[in-house]
Amino acid sequence: TAYEISTRDWSSDVCSSDLSNEPSSESAYANLIAERELVRQTLLELPERSRELLGLRAEGFSYLDIASVMQISPGSVGTLLARAERAFRLSYEARRGGM
Repeated sequence: TAYEISTRDWSSDVCSSDLSNEPSSESAYANLIAERELVRQTLLELPERSRELLGLRAEGFSYLDIASVMQISPGSVGTLLARAERAFRLSYEARRGGM
């Protein structure tokens, strides 16, 4: 159900996707693993509500579906997502050294 999807720790999915189409060189693979870990750590730094919002949107949920699952006003979803995305971006860029 949508509720079960929303309550799982989807950030672990970042590190468990299919690697069959990944770069073949060891250094490229190491960079990919490091990048995934950076994303995972950045997500874990966010408040749970922000992680849920970003996860649901990444899974393809509509704003109405997100509002329903999280029991918030549909009109609030866009604002809350924008805040979560900004918090993720700022934290991610800080971890990467401001790239």
